[in-house]
Amino acid sequence: MDARITKKRLSQMLSYDWIKIIACIVAGIFLWSLIFTTTAARLNPAQTFTVYAYIGTNPSSGFSSKIASRSYLSGGFSYDVIETNTVDLASAGNQAYTLLEARMGVQEGNAAFVAPSSYEIDDGKGGKISRTYMEDLLLRAYSSVLSFGSAGENAGDSKTSFFTATENFLNIYYTAGYENADSFNAKKAEDAFRNRVKSQKDKRYKTETKIQEGINDEIARIRGYRENYLAVKGYLEEGIIKLEETTITVSYAGREEKVTGYYSVNLCPDDRMENLKELICYRDETTGSYTAKNMQLVLLNLLSGKYSEYGYCLYENYGFIRKIVETYRNDA
Repeated sequence: MDARITKKRLSQMLSYDWIKIIACIVAGIFLWSLIFTTTAARLNPAQTFTVYAYIGTNPSSGFSSKIASRSYLSGGFSYDVIETNTVDLASAGNQAYTLLEARMGVQEGNAAFVAPSSYEIDDGKGGKISRTYMEDLLLRAYSSVLSFGSAGENAGDSKTSFFTATENFLNIYYTAGYENADSFNAKKAEDAFRNRVKSQKDKRYKTETKIQEGINDEIARIRGYRENYLAVKGYLEEGIIKLEETTITVSYAGREEKVTGYYSVNLCPDDRMENLKELICYRDETTGSYTAKNMQLVLLNLLSGKYSEYGYCLYENYGFIRKIVETYRNDA
């Protein structure tokens, strides 16, 4: 039997209809994929919330699922947060800092759990010095960490405090001040939403019906920011959580300067939040036991350049903190 492939046989084979049909299907799939990838709505930085388990922590086996689940911690986010991610730097080994730089380089990161423990590094003189993981994160991302004020000020009262920025944002929509819930201006919320949809070319809102649905969601989002902010301030007054002060040495224009400020939220200052260890903990250096005592939460702002307009998403942090407290406090 002659099994050679000749030009005649190849021509006959390609003339078969079934090959033409398959070719059309393949071409159709390629075209559809091209259309989808070029027209599909892409998530912007405000629509994602990324949480780090920093080096030195010990996240639970359910850490990622609990943060991502709407029935757990993601339930505190507004409609605009579509995707929640976690980054486990604690188990990344020698690649931890490379992973951190890569993620922060593409502006991924909203909050980081940081253990209050420390580690040793060379002092450059043949000896060792101790550095906390909080100091470590600040030295690597100082300009991106949200501050609650500087030393010498009442925590949270500084003009540059994240709390002050929050109140200024809310007062845009609460014309008599955010403390007055009845002064909410829905028209301002609608105008801001329409302008944002237009400037961001948000493909979710192509019809007026969809825009109206979005306006209702936007109103709920801003009101939710206020409620979450007041809840967090209430937790601080109760002492359920507290702001933590840290001092580091930073370099400015070739000179070094010590700065002290409130750069983190202590989520477990006493036994009322000890159940937090069900989500994340660390190994106590003295006792060797695992605990969540004094676990820190650092809030990040990695938005820059063309993404600066998404700054409103920073206030999603209050919903996250509120859900953490509601979920893990044991005195409620």
